[in-house]
Amino acid sequence: MTPSPANCPNPPNVASNSTSRLLFGRLHHPGPLRLRQKGNWQYFQDGTKFFDASGTAATACLGFGDKRLLKAKRSQETTAPVADELIFRTPVVEELARRLIESTDGKMDRVGFYSSGSENNEAGVKLARQYQFDRGESQRDWIIARKRSYHGNTITTLSISGYEERQEKQKPLFNSKVSYVSACYEYRDRRPCETIEEFVERHSRELDAEFKRVGPERVIAFICEPVSGAALACAKFVPGYLNAMHAVCKKYGALMIVDEIMCGAGRCGGTYHVWQKEEGFVPDIQTMGKSFSGGHAVIGAVLVSRRVSAQIEGASGMFLHGHTFQAEPSACAVALETMRIVEPLLPRVEQLGVRLLKGLYQRLKDHPNVGDIRGEGCFLALEFVKDKATKEPFDRGMEITDRIFEKGISDYQIRVYKSTGFILPSGRGDAIILAPAFNISNAVADYIVDKVCSLVEDFFHELENPPLPLSPGNSSVVSVKESSKALSTRSRFSRAFGRFLCNC
Repeated sequence: MTPSPANCPNPPNVASNSTSRLLFGRLHHPGPLRLRQKGNWQYFQDGTKFFDASGTAATACLGFGDKRLLKAKRSQETTAPVADELIFRTPVVEELARRLIESTDGKMDRVGFYSSGSENNEAGVKLARQYQFDRGESQRDWIIARKRSYHGNTITTLSISGYEERQEKQKPLFNSKVSYVSACYEYRDRRPCETIEEFVERHSRELDAEFKRVGPERVIAFICEPVSGAALACAKFVPGYLNAMHAVCKKYGALMIVDEIMCGAGRCGGTYHVWQKEEGFVPDIQTMGKSFSGGHAVIGAVLVSRRVSAQIEGASGMFLHGHTFQAEPSACAVALETMRIVEPLLPRVEQLGVRLLKGLYQRLKDHPNVGDIRGEGCFLALEFVKDKATKEPFDRGMEITDRIFEKGISDYQIRVYKSTGFILPSGRGDAIILAPAFNISNAVADYIVDKVCSLVEDFFHELENPPLPLSPGNSSVVSVKESSKALSTRSRFSRAFGRFLCNC
């Protein structure tokens, strides 16, 4: 007998009006039904559409429905439709591995392919642990990560993420052998008159001190995003940072894992891998995802240096890890075709970043509520502040980022990506990310700039000067309190879409 809500231990406060049986998203208020994606636009059942300036979650680097990617997927679905890579090899998987190692100029040695970014980061951590075990350092059981970071949604990857907003409900299950150092967040953390070299040295000393506090013989690895994603909106490393942090790791026999799930695969322009922008630096382990397949297949990658692969080859002889759907052939075919298209576009992505940043600076650099404009290539962010001089953030309850996102959808038909809660320990902080496709024209780049700037300008103008609507059936002016309530009412589409999103 199915229990009624009244008999449930924790009956819901609100009855669901949803006909959807999907578990993810907001269960009482599912998002609108999307009918199709084409180019850079998404179209919905109720007739609405929007331009996607975030490439979903920084994945659709070639827009939606690229015929070359769809053709590559079909080519494998007719020859090797089912993954079976735990035992056997497939030509397209081998070719992708070879191509990916070549993209590092041979500085990385081997690669594994798993599905989501979370899975690839989980594999990277397990690989680092096995490396230490295989070289006789089995006592190493600790990971050092960064505050304001996000590495995934599995228990392990969420444990090593410095993103409390997403961690709260799962903390009892976490690995407690994790600690955090500061992120490379130049906008808020670099001190007045502090040089870049001094800023890097301070971070290096902090990491060194954390090794000593934990016990250097216990640390498996240090993990970081060279350009932050969801948790810190495109905050990028400063010159010398990666080499300095790696030097600390090598000093104590630990590995350095570089998480390029969101920022890599060409998204930052100029180079295919972000770490290649730091002269002389090579990570021990690197992870990739999102743009790696243009969003057209579920696949990411873990790359390892010769130092790591040689140790495992000479000891256990295999990486004790695997998934049923690892290295799925059709997904590998899509990733391979995406690489072939993206690599020649790398200079263009860099140029687009310059154009987009220039446009954003021209319109918003003096705006009182735009604190920082940052990023590079097709991975840019705007951070919003209550006070530009002091960098004071808005209160969390104002939901600035959510409201800008919703206004973008409803009033400007443009989608941006949300980043919130990154100022510690208050959990405040508001930013949006732009992650457009790599193959957009200059005209489309200018369109994005104009739409986003107008959205930001109008939102904050209305925030400071809320309209005073008339009461129904009455010509008198309503109170400011009622006006603010009216301002918070969104369009039917935006309301449904906003409820659906959960900062993913």
